Amino acid sequence: MSMSRWSKYEAAVTMLVCIVVIALFTVVSPPIPRYMGEHGLSSQGIIFFATVFLVGALYALWLLYRLHCQRIEEVRYTEREKAQQSHALVDLHVKLLESLALKIEAKDQTTRGHVRRTQIYAIELGKKLNISKTEIEALRFGALFHDIGKLAVPELLLNKPGKLSDAEFARVQTHTDIAGDLLKSVNYPYAVEAIARFHHERWDGKGYPKGLKGEAIPLVARIMAVVDFYDKARCNRPYREGNGRDEVIKMLEEKSGNYFDPNVVETFISNMDEFDSHIAETDLQEQLAGKPVSEKAEVEVVEKTPSQHLLSVEAANELALLSVLAQNFSSSLGINDTLTLLTDKLQKIIPFNSCVFYLNDKKDKVVPAHVAGENAEELSHNELEMNKGVTGWAMANTNAINSQLPQMDFYDLKDEVSEEYKSALSVPLKTNGAVFGALTLYNSERNAYTNEHQRILEMISLHAANAIHNALMYEKNRETALFDTLTGLPNNRAFYLTLDQRIAECQRLNQEDSLTVVSIDLDNFKQINETYNHEVGDKLLIAVADLIKGQLRSMDFLARYGGDEFIAILPHASYDMAQAVGERIKTAVETHLISVGTDEPIEALISVGVASYPQDGEVSFELLSAANRKMYRQKQSRKTSAFSDGNSNVIPFDNFR
Repeated sequence: MSMSRWSKYEAAVTMLVCIVVIALFTVVSPPIPRYMGEHGLSSQGIIFFATVFLVGALYALWLLYRLHCQRIEEVRYTEREKAQQSHALVDLHVKLLESLALKIEAKDQTTRGHVRRTQIYAIELGKKLNISKTEIEALRFGALFHDIGKLAVPELLLNKPGKLSDAEFARVQTHTDIAGDLLKSVNYPYAVEAIARFHHERWDGKGYPKGLKGEAIPLVARIMAVVDFYDKARCNRPYREGNGRDEVIKMLEEKSGNYFDPNVVETFISNMDEFDSHIAETDLQEQLAGKPVSEKAEVEVVEKTPSQHLLSVEAANELALLSVLAQNFSSSLGINDTLTLLTDKLQKIIPFNSCVFYLNDKKDKVVPAHVAGENAEELSHNELEMNKGVTGWAMANTNAINSQLPQMDFYDLKDEVSEEYKSALSVPLKTNGAVFGALTLYNSERNAYTNEHQRILEMISLHAANAIHNALMYEKNRETALFDTLTGLPNNRAFYLTLDQRIAECQRLNQEDSLTVVSIDLDNFKQINETYNHEVGDKLLIAVADLIKGQLRSMDFLARYGGDEFIAILPHASYDMAQAVGERIKTAVETHLISVGTDEPIEALISVGVASYPQDGEVSFELLSAANRKMYRQKQSRKTSAFSDGNSNVIPFDNFR
């Protein structure tokens, strides 16, 4: 039964009135029968009158009971809601803390399961030592945060191979106080701060940061010290190899009484099998294997499986090979050869459905330079903005990004293509501190890339970046050396190389009258530059180059020799054929009004000269000289004719505006 606030108020008032009436009735009840008798009321009337009052009293009591029950239910409902919200908030905090703990692991390059195993070891060991529930919770959160201070320590020191110097070790030691101060400001209700600050203290008082000794060290910190040492010693680290179970247990026994609390060590070792059973189902098998404590056998190392997210022997060999290749790429390799070689090797190390090398080839744009794997055609046209998507963010922030939202890179692609991918891993390509591109892997599986994959790809990118940059520089230098930057045509150096090759072919095959050279020169180009400006002159040269190419065969070779002069090489063409081509070029250019941004289009005039192998020369210099002489004779003849008869084909420069 549900009642409104007003009905509750009415019920309360009715209840009070009934109580008052019953009280008065009780007080005055003895004289009532006598009074009723004197006025002629029967005993039945008296009973009826009493019954009415009794029913009213019972109804009031029932209303009071219902109101009380409803109030209790409302209080319970409110408490349940608060409890649910509190649990949800706690779960959210725990997830955030676990995420932060993973970041700490990634920086320190610990194995992925270290935090989880340390947490289980610490909690179970605490139960065996009969510590309080509050201390158990401290261990639960302390396992997540015991190394949080390492976020303030350079990765170079955390993962430096070999022994640290005194100054370097002193810098690393600061992580305990940094962690303690940070957690102190959070004001945890458990002794989390004590774990983070004191888990490197030693039982003999020679630890850090405070040099506490014996039981002056908080028990939760002593527990964390043992389990943290045990798990780290069992796993491979960048600066040392891991040890088997028996070896680490022996280390604990040797360090008991000086590094660690003897009671904690003894309890831990005696319950080792039980502790390991708690992590067996969720363990990533990152610890190096060993025989049980009772078996005095030599330590064995098991072969790692792919589920460990560590490099297999084959992958490690491929990675080493890739490193060597990347550092020793020939400077003559083009960009396509370089990227193809890198992609082929990369696929054997890290899985992907599609791999894209992006280059910052345009202003604020990232364009695919090479695509391997699925949807290559679609992805090869997928231009990205610098500050958008997984790849754009990786380049803009100069850091690797592991994302479960690869669709952010595919805003211009069809949905059926973009929806195939569930994961993306992108690392920037840098040289001399500057980002010039990115290497991005796309995978159809969720959570496909781990921190280990990211570290491997970052290492590969260091070498790949140098190789790709060298290939780009090779392409750029090649274009600068052999191509004209204005028209995109080959330059005079490329012309001589090509002509020498063609002459050598004719000599080898004993072919005559099958190679010709056509020299083409713009008339009065100097006056055009002076009347307008060099920008107009450049546009005119580009337009004329396009008109000339339109009259040549695909096998013909056209170069910009210099200034306003173009040279064409026509293989398998006689002198008469070349003359016809020259006239066709002349007509195409001079009958075309070229718009170059001036008030009126420009009518370009050209002079053409043709030379044939071997009649006009047997070497490239002789052929070019012969073609130029004929071209200049035509140019001079046209000028003489223009002055003598006012030939209108010559552009009157006084009409230029």
